Amino acid sequence: MRPPRIIYVGGVYHIIARCNNREYFFKKDEDFDLYLKILGKARKKYNVSIHAFCLTNNHVHLIIGTPHNKNLSLFMQYAQGHFARAYNKKYNKMGSFWSGRYKSTVIESEEYYMNCLMYIELNMVRNVAKKHPKYWKYSSYSQHAEGKGIFQIDYHHQYMLLGKSSMERQKKYENIMNLKIKEKGLLQKQTHMFQVAICGSQQFIEDIINKYTNHSYYKSNRLFTSNGLYRGKVDSS
Repeated sequence: MRPPRIIYVGGVYHIIARCNNREYFFKKDEDFDLYLKILGKARKKYNVSIHAFCLTNNHVHLIIGTPHNKNLSLFMQYAQGHFARAYNKKYNKMGSFWSGRYKSTVIESEEYYMNCLMYIELNMVRNVAKKHPKYWKYSSYSQHAEGKGIFQIDYHHQYMLLGKSSMERQKKYENIMNLKIKEKGLLQKQTHMFQVAICGSQQFIEDIINKYTNHSYYKSNRLFTSNGLYRGKVDSS
C-alpha cells in the first residue's frame, strides 16, 4: 500500500523522479535544457518555488517549496507529463518515460535542509562522474556557490542566512561544500534522505504527522535510523 503524500502550505520537499527501467534517457544537453524549460513553465503556472535541482542521465533530484499553496502534485504532473510527451515526440518513442510515481520527502529546515541541498548537488560526484559539483552544469550548485547558472532558482531562506551579501553567501556555501567533500560523509548514499516520507528532528516529524496526515497510519509505519536523527515512513513513492 502506497502511503498518502504529505503536502501542505509552507512545505519543502525533496523530489526524486527516475527514468523508466533506470535507462539513460537524458542523452543530450538539449534534453536537459528542455526539462528545465518545462520546469520553469510549471513553476510559473502553479506558483511553487524551485530551491535546488540536479539532473542526471537517468533521474532528477529537485527541492520544491509550496509557500503559497498545496500545488506540488499539479506542478509535478505538469512538468513530468509535458516533458515525457515532448521527449517521445522528438525521438519518435512510445511508452513510459518515467518509472512510476516520483518520490517525495518533506524536509525540515536548518541542518536537514542544507544537508539535503548539498547531498543532491553532490550527486554526480558521488557517482564518480565528476570530481567536483562545479563541473556539472545541470545542477543548482553554480548558483549557490558562484551566483550564476543556466536556471534561475528560488533561494531558500536557510541559504540566505549564510551571509548578508550574495558574495558572502556564495563564498561560505563553497567553503561548506568543499568541507563536506573532504569529510566524504555526503558522498555516501544517505537512504534516510529519500526512503522516508519526512526527514527531520523527532519533534518536527511528530508535528507534521499530527497536523497533516492520517495519524494512526504513520504511527504504525515509522523508520528509525541507527543514529536516531531521522524517523519517517519507509518508501514515500
